[in-house]
Amino acid sequence: MVHILILGVGNLQAEVIAYCKSRGWIVHGLSYKKEGFGLSLVDHFAQINITDKRSVLSYAKHHSIDLVYSMGSDIAAPTISYVSEKLGLPCDVDEKTAILLNNKRLFRNFLKKHRLSPVAYMTTSSIKGLRSWNTFPAMIKPVDSQGQRGTIKVANARELRKYFPFSLTQSREGNVIIEEYFEGNEYIINCFLVGGKIKYCLISDRILLENVFAIPDDAPRGIAFGHRIPASISALQAKDITRLITTVIKKLGVKNGNISFQIRIAPQGIRIIEGTPRICGDYIWRAWKYKYNIDIFQLTFDGLLTRKNRRTLKVPPLVEQYPNQLEVLYSHGKPGTLFSYPKKIKSRNVLDFGYFYHPGERIRPVNGFMEKVGYRIIKTHAQQ
Repeated sequence: MVHILILGVGNLQAEVIAYCKSRGWIVHGLSYKKEGFGLSLVDHFAQINITDKRSVLSYAKHHSIDLVYSMGSDIAAPTISYVSEKLGLPCDVDEKTAILLNNKRLFRNFLKKHRLSPVAYMTTSSIKGLRSWNTFPAMIKPVDSQGQRGTIKVANARELRKYFPFSLTQSREGNVIIEEYFEGNEYIINCFLVGGKIKYCLISDRILLENVFAIPDDAPRGIAFGHRIPASISALQAKDITRLITTVIKKLGVKNGNISFQIRIAPQGIRIIEGTPRICGDYIWRAWKYKYNIDIFQLTFDGLLTRKNRRTLKVPPLVEQYPNQLEVLYSHGKPGTLFSYPKKIKSRNVLDFGYFYHPGERIRPVNGFMEKVGYRIIKTHAQQ
């Protein structure tokens, strides 16, 4: 019987927990708060901060855990690698790489060192450090946050000074990164590797909330309104993206499992925004199942369980189920407000939908502006 430890019990973790339960596994869940959609699904729960590596290690050791995992959580990745390495458990990414990908400063340093995706940037923990920055527009971000917390686009030095203190409060280590801003469309690249070979490289359009609605200047930038698969790009662009991502993955030394990247195609070329050693947490994997008939959860966990015999993992080819694009679109709500179900979705173009809260639950803050409360997967009009 497999005992799996899931770090977090929120919306995304509930998906993984339900899958693991369907395989008959015993599921343990940890979180710093006793709340979340997955709380009622786990067999065992403990209130432990998932960034507290030693406490998580102690729990895993005491309960004879076989696998440690988390869905869509950047902050969980270093803990997963640390605990797995200490206990000799299967893991796709070592702790050093997990930490590198979890920290925007370290990742930018890595890309610069290998002359990949050039972006002007600097990090600072003090407002005095902003004096040397003169490239605008720019993006200001906490170096170690996720969910777009404290990520703001600034047009000039005055705005940079204005929003710096808020962005700094969102950083656990107390550092902010300022990056050159590039115009262009955003994309998500999800790769699945076996034995150092990329088996899937799936590219999707990333539809931004600020491109759909007018939002305040001080609101976080880069919040996803949805995704479109496959991406609306040319074959040449797809080839260039794949070439760049393949090089980055090789330099990182990642050989197995999932790794995803957020990129922007700018007039200056392809620019990598972020990378993370996990399945993208935006419910794109559900659309993959409809579009390509692949179950990324099954592949991920079967791969982990094969351990040293990873090359024996059977990875099925992509099989087109729909000839055109599918869209994953999100419903949003204000943090702190009470959730209520929208009107029922009645459309033959909707393949799947779900909500992350029960009616009357208070919407929890993630980015602090507009939080995801549900999703739907839609066939494009061309498929009617």
